[in-house]
Amino acid sequence: METRMTRRTFRTNTYTQVDWLVCNLRWLLLLCVGIVLLLNPSRAAMSDVHMLLPLGLLLGGAVYNLLVMVLLAFDVPALPLLTVVIDSLLLLGLIITSGGARSSLLFFGLFPIITAALRFGWLAGLVAAVSIVVAYSVMVWRTLPSQTDPTKLAPVLFNAVILLLAAVLTGC
Repeated sequence: METRMTRRTFRTNTYTQVDWLVCNLRWLLLLCVGIVLLLNPSRAAMSDVHMLLPLGLLLGGAVYNLLVMVLLAFDVPALPLLTVVIDSLLLLGLIITSGGARSSLLFFGLFPIITAALRFGWLAGLVAAVSIVVAYSVMVWRTLPSQTDPTKLAPVLFNAVILLLAAVLTGC
């Protein structure tokens, strides 16, 4: 009886270790997001739909992370790219459902940006950062009144610069 063993090289072991590290960091991220949501003084009541949506997304994120952990055993080549895309979409969903432009969760955008930059290089991190910044900017733009003081846009610009800088610096 012959058993076939998959040959594991240094490269596949390194990628597998990185994938497991990212999964574990995603658990920490989900926990931190939950804490931030629950400790937010301006949050809605637990029975309000505005609180149930982000909590539902957190639960969906936990199920997604469990699925990723199962898929790691099967060596799915597209998994790293899919996780960066889904992490970015999950982040945007959490931002939208937790206050939009006023959300305190934008800094969690560093997770998919840094993950993309470390896995695929600074250009991929920059693409992820630009995507998140554009989506965030559209959210802000849609919520602004027509006559807005330009100084109110300074925090948005600051947040965008931080995310873009993180992408460039991580990939260097």
